Amino acid sequence: MMFKREARTVLAAISLFALTGCDPAPSDTEPPQDQAAHTFAGRLVGCAGVAEGFGRDWVVQPYGKFEVLLGDVSALPISSLRVIRPGTMVTRDYLPDRLNVTLDENDVVSKFHCG
Repeated sequence: MMFKREARTVLAAISLFALTGCDPAPSDTEPPQDQAAHTFAGRLVGCAGVAEGFGRDWVVQPYGKFEVLLGDVSALPISSLRVIRPGTMVTRDYLPDRLNVTLDENDVVSKFHCG
């Protein structure tokens, strides 16, 4: 009788260990998944869609031209726009609907990404 109770306890502990081992907690250094990267008819929408579209048209273009064309960002599905130049200090907070524009040392657009 005692053996069956101990066996059940051991089996329960192994099962609990196996279940918790399958879903590790995310580390602090990994950004969360982009919640704005939803698709509609096979295309990205939200910030991810904006980043993809601008990336196709504006990477390797001067930022000055992009800035003039962009004008008011309130019509876009983003909460804010952050321009990141070489040496710019940026916060590590993750905002899924913030569009980041990364520039090189010549103020040429090198990347668009959300976060």
